Amino acid sequence: LVPLSVGMFPHLFQHWLTAKSAKTFRVTVIAHPIFIMIVWVPCVLIGVWAAADPGVSRLVPAGKENAVLAKTVGVLLKDPFITGLLMSGSLAAIMSSLDSQFVCLGTIFTHDIVIHAKGEDHYTDKQKIMLGRMFILFIVAVTYTLSLFPPDSIFDLAVWCFSGFSS
Repeated sequence: LVPLSVGMFPHLFQHWLTAKSAKTFRVTVIAHPIFIMIVWVPCVLIGVWAAADPGVSRLVPAGKENAVLAKTVGVLLKDPFITGLLMSGSLAAIMSSLDSQFVCLGTIFTHDIVIHAKGEDHYTDKQKIMLGRMFILFIVAVTYTLSLFPPDSIFDLAVWCFSGFSS
């Protein structure tokens, strides 16, 4: 169901608020769920197939079944060129979503908290932009500080992050 909820992801919804008409984001509403499924279905299938393969599943300790996909990728990506492509693609996807989420947080803070409290006419456009940028810098600093104390498991981190994101 996650691919069908694309319209409520804040970093995408934020872009749609600037559209001049509904036709502007029609392609996104149709294409985004399809492309998410194109990416997620193979990942899930690789995990399922690897868990059923005795050769791969023996690499994963009992109780750590969620690690089978990472172990499989590690086994398959011995070629440095392919590893570089995978890492470049992963980093590009992370950066694309992350910058949109930071801008969205800055806009939400500026419009829904600061301007709501002080009134629309209290700040100039330049001040509003500066408020948003300062809040984004604050959030980046907090995020960096939190990253210095990683959790025991990447899956714990993913559950924690996605729970907050979906909330």
